[in-house]
Amino acid sequence: MKQYCFQQQPSPDISNCASTSSKSKDGDQQTRGLNTMSENKDVPLRNSIFQCFSNELDLNPARMVPFYVLAQTVGSVLGTYVGKSVYGVKIDLMATRPLQGCASAFWVELIATFIIVFLAAALTSEAQFVGNLSGFIVGVAIGLAVLITGPVSGGSMNPARSLGPAIVSWNFKDIWIYVTAPVIGAAAGAVLHHFLRLQPWLSHSLVLFSS
Repeated sequence: MKQYCFQQQPSPDISNCASTSSKSKDGDQQTRGLNTMSENKDVPLRNSIFQCFSNELDLNPARMVPFYVLAQTVGSVLGTYVGKSVYGVKIDLMATRPLQGCASAFWVELIATFIIVFLAAALTSEAQFVGNLSGFIVGVAIGLAVLITGPVSGGSMNPARSLGPAIVSWNFKDIWIYVTAPVIGAAAGAVLHHFLRLQPWLSHSLVLFSS
């Protein structure tokens, strides 16, 4: 993560500006050096941010998971309260329930989450070949997954989305499906993508196929 930040946003070299303004004895040259520094006043801020990320903060994705889970769960609970209080939507309409059996709901949630996570990881890691369409493609995939899984499981694919209505209504029946299936599917999609990226021959074949 740390190395990625510096590779994506290399720090600009401002040594020429500093040396020009300090070593110059001519007033005009010193003024030009100061003007150059003032025009690039965002440079210290940008460098400070990257130094903070690289030296002070531990942005290990594994350690950020609890914060994402907490934030999304709180957002789901608040959204459920807003839907209930402001718009008068019944909680039963916002809750996710197995519509064709627990086994069918479990597998459809697992497979849908697996496909979405794998697709998102593949598109973002090969963004140079996909371009700016990666976000659009992932959004379309999520929309199609909701349409396909909706009649079977309610189309959750996110534990927090199902936990919100369950907490507000305090009804946790079959909630284990919507907590375990997406987690297993997401982990499987991430592991498969990581495994495929470790195979040089497969990556080379994908590059040749894309070109």
